[in-house]
Amino acid sequence: MRYIKFLIPALAVFLASCDEIEEGERIIDNSCEECSVSGDDIFVEQKNAFIEEFTGHTCNNCPTANAEAKKISDENPGRVILLGVHASNFAIPNPAEGYFADFRTEIGTDYFNFVNPFGVPSGLVDRLDQGTQTFAKPYLFWNTVVEDVLDAGTADIGVSVQDIQFNAANGSLTVEPKFKVINELSDRRVFWTAFIAENKIKAPQKLPDNSKDTSYVHNHVLRGSFNGLWGQPIPDFTGVPGDVSCCAKTINVENEWVPENLEIIVIAYDRDTYEVFQTVSVQVLP
Repeated sequence: MRYIKFLIPALAVFLASCDEIEEGERIIDNSCEECSVSGDDIFVEQKNAFIEEFTGHTCNNCPTANAEAKKISDENPGRVILLGVHASNFAIPNPAEGYFADFRTEIGTDYFNFVNPFGVPSGLVDRLDQGTQTFAKPYLFWNTVVEDVLDAGTADIGVSVQDIQFNAANGSLTVEPKFKVINELSDRRVFWTAFIAENKIKAPQKLPDNSKDTSYVHNHVLRGSFNGLWGQPIPDFTGVPGDVSCCAKTINVENEWVPENLEIIVIAYDRDTYEVFQTVSVQVLP
């Protein structure tokens, strides 16, 4: 097993020019803050499933899709990770009708435009089938795909997200995910992304009968990312089973976010096919 320790921050700044790579028209920051791995790290190796749900507060069918996602998650405790991406015209605030909240994010909008789904609600399951008409799937199909994903048993990459540091004084939040190769992946280009989501947000939502629920609770709402929409390559990735690496990143928690309701979602995925190898979700505060 190979253990990797990263450069101290000062040296990382000095080498910043080496920590950026071009990805199409985007520049991806490949830098990491100091972190380390040890024999005490616990990796989630059992395969989890990831549902990314495109939704909006003026979408009357979205509560039904949201309920389906919750049902799938409840039936598979701890193994189905949810992320609500508020995008499209259904996510635009409409104060005239009492929809004041704005859950849109720049990365959420970029993601929606990239996927270009057939409509809202819709969603991706482990980002399977990219390049086909079934990339974005109707919510009635999610459960079948999730079952197939979970049947895989062991993930190709184990992920550990044990080290989270939240500084209430300055609002900084640091995540230090660690990655362990389980199955041979030497021919794959593997990236990781860490999203920040918020739960228990009470805000109006349009219902299937077009009425408005002013006490609706929105969960798993995408708030941002530690390293952009597409993330960055797993450091020094060789794809050799047993190899372990880590990368720490820090963001500032926005004033309107409630720290005890925040969760961090870390994914490891194939940058060429977009298939998600593993997903882990942890609460910011216990």
